[in-house]
Amino acid sequence: GGVGVGRGTKEQARDHQARTKTRNKNHGLYDLIAVTNHTGSLHSGHYTAQVKNLSSKHWFLYNDSKVSRVHFPRDLISKDAYLLFYARRGF
Repeated sequence: GGVGVGRGTKEQARDHQARTKTRNKNHGLYDLIAVTNHTGSLHSGHYTAQVKNLSSKHWFLYNDSKVSRVHFPRDLISKDAYLLFYARRGF
């Protein structure tokens, strides 16, 4: 007969276990995808944003009407970091 619900080959079971392990391994892991920066005082200041392009994996700095590529992502978080944005891995 056919394959019933919940039944499959040993290969299918191993494949499912491998996918589940990978999913569980990454569960709870988050990647930084954007940083909003603020310079100035509580009453006035300037905001910029650094955002990761999820397709190209490159980071970009948005500063008013100017957009430029960030070549040293390790410098993303500074004393001016105001908001950090994360995305959970695997989703």
